[in-house]
This record gives sequence, structure tokens and C-alpha cells, in this order.
Amino acid sequence: MQNNIVAFSTETIKKLNHYVYALVNPADETIFYIGEGKGNRGFDSIKKGSNELKSKIKGLRTEGIEPRLDIIRYGMEKEIALEVEAAIIDSFGKSNLSNVHRGMHTEKGRTRAYDLNLQLGGRQLNIEDIQDNVILFFCHKALAETKHYYDSTRQFWKLSEKRIKKTTDTDELFYKYAFTMRGNTVLEVYKILDWFPAGTTASTRKLGDKKNRWEFIGGNISPETEKMYKNKMLFEKDSPLRGTQGGVRYLEIKKFNKIKEKKK
Repeated sequence: MQNNIVAFSTETIKKLNHYVYALVNPADETIFYIGEGKGNRGFDSIKKGSNELKSKIKGLRTEGIEPRLDIIRYGMEKEIALEVEAAIIDSFGKSNLSNVHRGMHTEKGRTRAYDLNLQLGGRQLNIEDIQDNVILFFCHKALAETKHYYDSTRQFWKLSEKRIKKTTDTDELFYKYAFTMRGNTVLEVYKILDWFPAGTTASTRKLGDKKNRWEFIGGNISPETEKMYKNKMLFEKDSPLRGTQGGVRYLEIKKFNKIKEKKK
């Protein structure tokens, strides 16, 4: 008896709305991919998914196994379906699936309870009260994959060499500290000692095909600096500071001073 179909009926599509689906190896009932979609998106991913997914499906078919589409939840609006998709991917762990990405809204995704407590309950620090030139690194994706704060923070960033290597009158780097950010919370702080082309220093991570990137070597900070910045929730104009599309933001003292002057 043939239990597989290749498309949903028009009536079924109307009732499904947005849904979260799984691609399954029917030989052992293991799930190897999680997705979100509407209409025949689930079937389409079997035909034209990512290279990693294509490789997985090709391997199954070599063994005479045809992947099966299962619907996990349906009848949802898109935003809810995206949240469900991301939650399920986090539950499995992306390394156990053929998914390229963790899904949407990873800043609210799987997090250690200790980190989340800091993220949601840390003390507020307004950015104009920061007393050093710093670089914020919003490294949500890297942290999710490695859990290694130092390497996740310092590596593989597409940056301006002229800007990051700018120095002060005393020949020290202009941007003194690097902040490891999750949301608007400072999880860790490193002193930036020097910058190097990405992939040229010892690391727990692999550079891959990322080109023209930079990484820094970091040093320890003083207890006073740690108390001032670490585990603080950064605010800007009375609102939680938001990340940037490129994952990096520069904060400079002189700009903060201008903000303070305007407030007087």
C-alpha cells in the first residue's frame, strides 16, 4: 500500500494555513529536518532543499528509502509557526538535523538558565554611562552552535581594518573592550589586545568559506571593569538596546558626551 503523497489537495491547503513539518526516515522513524511553511512547502523542500538536505535525501534514496513528510502542528499564523519551528529545532539541536539555520528569533531560543537569568534580570546600564570605547558583538548564532563565549565573540567578523586598528595618542587601540552580547545583555567582557586576519589564531571554531574577516586576541579585564559592565542590560534612550543587522556595534565616549550635553 502506498502511503506517500506528493502534494496536498486544494481543500487541505485551505485548512492547513501555516504549519510546521518534519522530514522523516521511515526506516527508523528518525526526524532529520524541521521546517515551516504553507501550501506545499513541505513537499517542495524534499525536491529542492539546501545542499545539506539534498545530500541527506540522496543518501536515503541510495538505500531505497523515500523520505516521509509529517505535519507536526498546523492551523497557525506565520509568526506563531516560526516560533514553533525554532523551538523544535532547538529541542533536537541543529547539529542533529539537516537544517542550515536554527529558525527565527534565535535571541529568544534555547539558552542556559544561568545566561537567561542574566539576560532578563540584569541591572540596567545606559550606554551614555559607558566610560570606554567598546565594540558590541551580537553573536547569538555562534553562541548557539558552540557555547564558547570567547571564540564566539572574537571571530569571523566583517569589519573595517582602518576602524578596528585605530589607535589613541598613546598607541593603544581606540576600541578597548569587546562585549559579548545576547539581546541587550553583556554576558562577557574582553580587553582587545590586537587584531588578526580571520582563521590565523588558534580556535575551537572553523572559518569555513568566510572571506575578508577579522578576529581579535583578548585579554583579562580588571575586577573594576568587570563590575562596571558584565551582566548589565544596556539601554538607549530609555529602551533596551537593540542589535544590528551586521552583528556589530561601535560605542564611543565622545558621542556619549554629546548626548549628555544635549540633555543639560
